[in-house]
Amino acid sequence: MASVMVAAQCVVRAGDLEANLAMHIRFMQHAAEQGARLLVFPELSLTGYEPTLACGLAQGPDSGLFDPLRSMAREAEMTTVVGVPLRVPGLDKPQIAACVLKGDGSLGVYTKQHLHAGEEVFFCPGAGGELLCIDDRAVALSVCADFSRAEHPAQAAERGAQIYASSVLIGEGGYTHDSALLQGYA
Repeated sequence: MASVMVAAQCVVRAGDLEANLAMHIRFMQHAAEQGARLLVFPELSLTGYEPTLACGLAQGPDSGLFDPLRSMAREAEMTTVVGVPLRVPGLDKPQIAACVLKGDGSLGVYTKQHLHAGEEVFFCPGAGGELLCIDDRAVALSVCADFSRAEHPAQAAERGAQIYASSVLIGEGGYTHDSALLQGYA
C-alpha cells in the first residue's frame, strides 16, 4: 500500500495563533481520515507570513502551542509539519522553522537555511534538519527559498532522500517559476 502524503493548502490569519491552531487541527483530522502519513503545512502556517510580527509571535520548541498538535499527530500516527517563527537561545531574531510533529509524539525541527532578500532583517538563517522516515521512505524537508537553490535538493538526494517536501508560501507572481523549479527537481 502506498503512503499518503499531503500538502495543506490553507488560508492563514495574520498573527492569530488561536484561529490558525484550530485550522491546523481541522486539517489534521481530515488528513487522518484520508489515511495520511505525512501532512505538510505552508511556511509560517501558525502565524502567517508576517515578518514584522515574527519576533513577538516566536515560539520555543517546548511551547505549549504544540501540545494539541502533537497529541493529534500521535493519535493519528501521522507526521505533521507546521511553520512557525522559532525562538532560539543566543539568537537575537527568530528562525523560520518547520516543526515536525511525529506520529510517536516527538518533536523535530527543520530551520530555513536560505532567506529571501529582506528576511534577514527579521530572521536568522537556520541549519536545516534531519531526513524524516515515513513508511521506510526518506523525506527531506525544505522551507521556501531553500528550494530556489539547486544545491539544496541535490544535497537532499545525496543524503538518500526519496521525497523532497517543501513548506512554502508561493504568490501568484512566483507560481509559474517556482512550480517549474520543483517539477525539474522531481
